[in-house]
Amino acid sequence: MVNFIMGPQEHHAVKSPEEYRAKQKATIEAKQAQGARYEIHIVGTPASCRIDQNSWIIDCECAAGNAVTPTWPEACCFGCGAIHTMLMWPPDREKIEGMLLKRPNPAHRNWRPGETLESLAAENRSIGADVL
Repeated sequence: MVNFIMGPQEHHAVKSPEEYRAKQKATIEAKQAQGARYEIHIVGTPASCRIDQNSWIIDCECAAGNAVTPTWPEACCFGCGAIHTMLMWPPDREKIEGMLLKRPNPAHRNWRPGETLESLAAENRSIGADVL
């Protein structure tokens, strides 16, 4: 069982922010070699972090979901080449993670900005998961 919320480490097999950027760069360069017009570019507008099926992500302007982790400063898009530098984390992130990790099925671990701990607890009760 996965007892943590996944991020770029799991989705892209990287160990550091530097490896994350290097892997994105290699992916975009491979796409360019095949004729794609994508470029690595910095996006400085705020991006809200959310949890989708046990993964921390942000939504890129190209409509891709980009993996993020609370201890790294940015999100890399392997679709369009964006590097998002303004990640907006919820102030009660650890409590949100704790509530979701009580759910045995990782596919049921979802949170969007605006959802409260109380609503997560109610969802937990409705599926028979712990709330404490």
